[in-house]
Amino acid sequence: MSRCKCGQPDCDKETKGGNFAPGHDQKLRTGLEDKTGGIFNLMRLVHSAEDYSRGKMCRAEFENVVKAIFTKN
Repeated sequence: MSRCKCGQPDCDKETKGGNFAPGHDQKLRTGLEDKTGGIFNLMRLVHSAEDYSRGKMCRAEFENVVKAIFTKN
C-alpha cells in the first residue's frame, strides 16, 4: 500500500496499490482546472508546454501563455 498522490493538503489516505484513493484522481483534475481557470486553460497550458519543449514555441511566447493563464486566476 502507498499514500494517495492527489495533492490535497488534508489527504493522507492509503491506496490499494494505485496512485490514488478512490475518486481522488478526479480531485487532482478538478484542482488543476481550478488553478488554471478551467479545462480549456489547462489544455492550452499543456499544449504550450509541449510546443515549447519541442522548439515550436520560444521561451517568451511560452512565458506569455503562462502569465496570461495565471494572472486571470
